[in-house]
Amino acid sequence: MDTSVILIIVAGLLLFRVLTKKAFREELGDFIVPFAYSGKNDVDEEKRRRDQELKVVEERIKHAEPEALEHVVAGLVGLLNADEGRRGNVDSRLSTMVGLASIAGTVVIGLIVSQAAGTLKLAGVGRWVVGAAALYLVLQLCVAIVWALIGQARRGYYSDTVKDFLPRLEGSKETWLRERIVTLLRTLQHNVTVTNIKVTAMAVAHRAAMNFVGALFFLAAASTFLVPPASSDTALLQSLESNAKLRELLRGPPGSQGPAGPAGSQGPQGAPGPRGIDAVNPSPGKVPRPRPERL
Repeated sequence: MDTSVILIIVAGLLLFRVLTKKAFREELGDFIVPFAYSGKNDVDEEKRRRDQELKVVEERIKHAEPEALEHVVAGLVGLLNADEGRRGNVDSRLSTMVGLASIAGTVVIGLIVSQAAGTLKLAGVGRWVVGAAALYLVLQLCVAIVWALIGQARRGYYSDTVKDFLPRLEGSKETWLRERIVTLLRTLQHNVTVTNIKVTAMAVAHRAAMNFVGALFFLAAASTFLVPPASSDTALLQSLESNAKLRELLRGPPGSQGPAGPAGSQGPQGAPGPRGIDAVNPSPGKVPRPRPERL
């Protein structure tokens, strides 16, 4: 078997192995249309993790001292405040991304209008390349806007009420602290899950924005070779002067003769000319006489 055939087979097998990998498929999918890959198994796994964490906490605070319980409550309150600050940071970034998308949309719309109006003066491969790049830019821009809006969507959060701060009339302080810890932990778990959804939406929108920037750079680099240089006025005039048929075509057919204009006024009399010379006796000052005819 020829060596080139063996190399082609080996390269094909390696390419097939790379294409069948999940990481490569996800990376290729993010390059075309970024998306958040999460299924039912991930949701169930997150729920089991939260339930397991809650059981462990309840078991460990069952026989804890009041000082330790108060320390745990303070720690959970600090984690809730940190998650709230993280959520506000994500919301501000998503708002910024929506604002930048409007500017990017102006660039894409200008490109599409220029190509539709024929301003770019592309033909053949260049027209297809610019058209495909414009379609890809629109796709990434739409994905970034949609996921930014998904991240900014209204969601439910757990928060404390007045009764959560007041201890019960019945029961000891330790019992109230244990119930308070469980309530704070459930609130933290729920709020962190919602914040993670926002972070995921921000990551997808960020990937779409990176794809947009990369495609825009590729389009700018390709335009250097695809877009022909604009012809100057001097070159156009020289082309018109050298092409007689084009001049005749631009000139058009001759029109009919118009009516004669009014006669002008008589001009001033000119100066007298020099006196002629006599042909018989060429002496100056004499006029030649005519000869009599013979009968």
